[in-house]
Amino acid sequence: MGADRRRSRVLEGYLDTRRAPARPARDAVLVRCQADVTVARSWRLRDVDCCLIEGADVDVVPYRRNAVPRPGADERGIALGFVAAGSMQITQDRHSVTLRRGQVGLYDGLTPFALHSEVPHRYLVAHLRRQVVRLRPEDRDSLMARDLSAFVGAAALGALLATVVEVGEDPMPAAGQHLGDAILACVLAIVAESRGPAVGERSSLLFGELADWLDAHLPDDLSTERLAAEHFLSARYVRKLFADHGTTVTAHIRDRRLERIRDELLAPWNADVPVSAIAARWGMRDPSAFSRAFTRQFGEAPAGFRSRAVRRPRDPAG
Repeated sequence: MGADRRRSRVLEGYLDTRRAPARPARDAVLVRCQADVTVARSWRLRDVDCCLIEGADVDVVPYRRNAVPRPGADERGIALGFVAAGSMQITQDRHSVTLRRGQVGLYDGLTPFALHSEVPHRYLVAHLRRQVVRLRPEDRDSLMARDLSAFVGAAALGALLATVVEVGEDPMPAAGQHLGDAILACVLAIVAESRGPAVGERSSLLFGELADWLDAHLPDDLSTERLAAEHFLSARYVRKLFADHGTTVTAHIRDRRLERIRDELLAPWNADVPVSAIAARWGMRDPSAFSRAFTRQFGEAPAGFRSRAVRRPRDPAG
């Protein structure tokens, strides 16, 4: 057998769309390939960082300079893979799945994984932060590096990502926000399908009712106790109900408020409204606590987020 002529390289920052020049990349992989891989495109859709990679005959594994992960490393969260052309094998925790064109797969960015392809391919990899996709331990075992083709959510996600790749250009900020939401909705649908009837239809309906009530009262002073009292439930039961759905009442309220605030920061009619006033409008009245929560959730301070969105050039034809 001839010698392996493939060479190795470290690919850093291919998913880190918020990377600053002086800051180390949040992501890095070691790539072995005969013909160098090409990052055809990188872009961001709300909470989803995307990268389209083209190559052939590759093996990919995570790369870390330090044995001990740096603070914030868990932000890497879940990786979503989509094959736009060719095929890609994902291996993690002794599980392995080969994705064909149009198929999607999930793997954990913190746990060792391996990607392998012997054919020319176009592979989209997306990063979903842990704050927006909360998985139970059993979810990881049933979804990471597994065949997801039986799930309706996976079929919908594959069709959506195929369209995103084919368009070939970054959407305007408002459209990108909604596309990111759609990707996350499909992933959450896959998670819900994988859990089957364990949570129970009645429990799911009640959770939806409570979540809708919270959405309608986000500007108010909210707590688990108030939510329980408004629906004639015990606080203990409400806590368990939210835990069964992978979250807490406090986290759900915070995340929904931050989403509303982020949307309002993008609205042109709010350009002259102070960030703190928009936050207070949605029940986050402590500017320091709000700024920390926003930065932790979205990777940048609210003022910087608004400034970056405003500076983005508009389509002359629009």
